[in-house]
Amino acid sequence: MLKDSQIPPPQVHPIRQEIALPAILAKHGAERPPIGEEELFENIVSHVEACGFQYRRLDLASFHIATKVSDFTILGGLSGTGKASLPGLYSQALAGEEAGVFAERFLAVDVSPSWSSPNDLLGHVNLLDHTFSPSASGLFARLAQAALEAESKGPSSGMHMICLEEMNLAQVEHYFSAFI
Repeated sequence: MLKDSQIPPPQVHPIRQEIALPAILAKHGAERPPIGEEELFENIVSHVEACGFQYRRLDLASFHIATKVSDFTILGGLSGTGKASLPGLYSQALAGEEAGVFAERFLAVDVSPSWSSPNDLLGHVNLLDHTFSPSASGLFARLAQAALEAESKGPSSGMHMICLEEMNLAQVEHYFSAFI
């Protein structure tokens, strides 16, 4: 039987070295002059309309304000009303003409009815070889990128948006408990 002093400590594999800030995020924000709130909102409205969607201005304003004042925004309503489209359109409007910025700042995750723990959304630690295996959702890598950007740029870092589509298909308190 091994004594506690004979058991080697687990090896720590730093995630920071494996996940780097994409080049487009590292440079984003430096060249673009700031715009006012009204102009930003009009850009969002124009983009949504140019993409062929019709939302009431009140709904767009409510979504815009909700994303600014809260870490989580939950959209509810009837099927086919554009709940899944709105976060993507909003992110595209914020990214402007830089398609790479949109791709690196928006992630749509399809929730599976079989999800029963945070491992399904984020990933899991293999206790035998002390490694972390991220889930197929891509959420862990996106959260790590956002954290690295926030650490390096501070308050001037940009917004990242994750859309959990059909969140109600699985029991939210099981797979989303790490965030609640």
